[in-house]
Amino acid sequence: MLVHEPYTNDKAMYKVLEEAYYDGKVKAIGLSNYNQRRFEQFIHSSNIVPTVNQVECHLHFQKWDLQQTLKEHGTVMQAWSPLAQGKIQFEQQPELVQLSEKYGKSPAQIVLRFLTQRGVSVVPKTSRVERLAENIDIFDFCLTNFEMDMLKKLDKGKTLFSWTETL
Repeated sequence: MLVHEPYTNDKAMYKVLEEAYYDGKVKAIGLSNYNQRRFEQFIHSSNIVPTVNQVECHLHFQKWDLQQTLKEHGTVMQAWSPLAQGKIQFEQQPELVQLSEKYGKSPAQIVLRFLTQRGVSVVPKTSRVERLAENIDIFDFCLTNFEMDMLKKLDKGKTLFSWTETL
């Protein structure tokens, strides 16, 4: 279970989640949409370090510093929009096209592999069975360090969802 975003009463909400965890009612608890500063402030008042922080993370908003902070505390970063909800035209990114041809995968699969290979848990949304199968079919290849660095350079450091800027 997750506290969805930094609410004014999020610490009280999290305390209830901690109780549910201690009572064996849930197996893991975490946060969603906490930036680095808010996460660091939040965990000082928690008894249980969040298992996960679910945040916007995709090719153009990679959040490497946040991931490192979370990792230092034993929290996994999970991308709630790893394919950017279609707002990035992956098939128009030369780097993705090149890697798609090399590995025989779609540009979206390259993006999902990039994220998972760096340790980000991904939650790609789809209602199509064939897309679900495609999204899962990313574990039969590995990107090289050079390719990972090439994709890392595509980070623009900006959200695609303006509502997250107020969190």
